[in-house]
This record gives sequence, structure tokens and C-alpha cells, in this order.
Amino acid sequence: MKLFAKIQNHSFLLVENRMHTNRWFPRVAAIADRVTMSGIQRFLRLSAAEAEAAMKPRLVDGKWKQPLISGRKIAMVKKNAVRNGLVGTWEEGKGGWLETWDRPQKHHVMRPFKGHKNQRNEFERVKKVQAALEAMPSKIAEHKKSVKQAKPLKGLDKWLNETDPY
Repeated sequence: MKLFAKIQNHSFLLVENRMHTNRWFPRVAAIADRVTMSGIQRFLRLSAAEAEAAMKPRLVDGKWKQPLISGRKIAMVKKNAVRNGLVGTWEEGKGGWLETWDRPQKHHVMRPFKGHKNQRNEFERVKKVQAALEAMPSKIAEHKKSVKQAKPLKGLDKWLNETDPY
């Protein structure tokens, strides 16, 4: 019985005998019995147009359906194509990657960082302080006047300003 055993770099190893001495092969063989053909193998057998359609979500009866192949597997196919020099071509059974399948790059607008609030409002704060400094002499005079009026009269001033006779 021929079985496929998955190894680390996501390729498949053909195993002839189930009773191999290595302790990992029985586990892999049990998995291989359940899985006849993986999604990647089916994907690699598609034509270029079918492969492109399998990577995109589709609208069916007003509802969006997930792509036939996941984003993780798409990334794996692209990585293997780059590794094997198959970028720009698609061969049924081998795979590859076409440049039209790449997602468009996002355009980022370069703008200054937000920064701290006290740094952003520095100009308005300086204008506010300057306006307050211009009004300070009159405020100081009013304050001195109110403090002087609040104090009780002493000594001679108290007797001279007294209006209540005995």
C-alpha cells in the first residue's frame, strides 16, 4: 500500500510499507489513509484562470463565500514559487505565481506624527499667556485696591472717618 507522509518542508514522501521501524510513520500513515488528496494538490492541478478564481472570494446568491484556498496556503504557494523560480509562470501540476495575483500595495500618506498635546497646542498657549500678561497691570491695580478696602481702618484714619457721634 502506498502512503504519503508529510515532512517538515510541506512536501510529501512516498512510503511503501506501513510497518516502518521509525516511530513517526504509523501516525503519518493513519492520517494519510483519511486524506486522499489535499487542497494544495487539487489547487496545483487547476489552470491559471481557475487558480486565480480559487484565491478570490465569490458572491453566490447575494452572499459572499470564502475562497477555495486559504490565505495561509496561498502564501505557501507563493513562497514555494519564489523559492523554485516559478514567479511569472503557472504550470499545471507544478504551480507557480503570476504577478497579476499579487495584492495591490497600500498607498500610505506621509503625515507628521500626532505628538503630545502640550506640543501641539504650544502656539495657542503662547498667545493666551501673552494676552494675559497685557491685562496684568490693570488686574494688579484692582487687586491692590480691593485689598486696601478690605482692611479695617486704624488709628487716626479711624477717628477722622467716624460718622457716628457719641
